[in-house]
Amino acid sequence: AWSYMINLIFDIAIYLTPWLLPVQRGRRAPNKGWLLRVLQAREGEVRGEGTWASLEALERHAEATEGSLLLFTLEASGIVDRNCDHAASHLGTALGLCRNLRGTAEQLQAQRLCLPADLCEKHGVEAEALYRGDLRDGFLEIVWEVASQAKLHLDEARRFSADMPAAARPLFLPAVPAELYLDVLERHNFNPFATALLADDRGVSGLTMGGHVAWHRLRGSY
Repeated sequence: AWSYMINLIFDIAIYLTPWLLPVQRGRRAPNKGWLLRVLQAREGEVRGEGTWASLEALERHAEATEGSLLLFTLEASGIVDRNCDHAASHLGTALGLCRNLRGTAEQLQAQRLCLPADLCEKHGVEAEALYRGDLRDGFLEIVWEVASQAKLHLDEARRFSADMPAAARPLFLPAVPAELYLDVLERHNFNPFATALLADDRGVSGLTMGGHVAWHRLRGSY
């Protein structure tokens, strides 16, 4: 049903919305394929494919969801730039991994394993033990590995900043809350069950978040 609605909206939009104008100016219109890619990935997650066989599989899912949304946003903004595309792919992966980590406590409490199976095996962590609240060092090592990979993708996304159009940089500001979350996670020994990380603001006040975003926006960075 969702895919039908996306196709229908885009079929109608070409006649009824300003999205036709970028095409007339020689700019590419937003590709509905990015939204369909997000939908397909999300549907797979709902069907129970959210138990990741490996960290690589989790990264692919993160890029297919968050990365596709960023690429769609770039196209909708009329920005055509290879550096932006690479940055969006890496930032999307980082955002998706952070989303997975933020939801780890809730998922385990609901007895759903959202951590990569290969890392669980590597560190000798069993799902049933996690469901019982047995959070040993191996669990923290898994969270550290996922968080470290998110930070690597975040740093790689920022590497393209100097080579992209200045107008594109505000679209990458979601990198700021992602970094703040990873910083809080590190301060709490990579334990997503820490009290601060269970709060609605995940340990970062609205004032702090707003200040950091505004500072990066002013500096033209992310």
